[in-house]
Amino acid sequence: SGKVKKPAKNNKGKKCGHQQPAPVPPPVDPVDPVDPVDPVDPVDPAV
Repeated sequence: SGKVKKPAKNNKGKKCGHQQPAPVPPPVDPVDPVDPVDPVDPVDPAV
């Protein structure tokens, strides 16, 4: 029965693989455009 348990885990692993593709899509990278905030550096001259 111990060996049968291992195959069961493999089946779950395949399902997880299908679910992973969905989580990967999150376009969090678009947040990078926020970097343009760097222009705040010009504030130094005000100092």
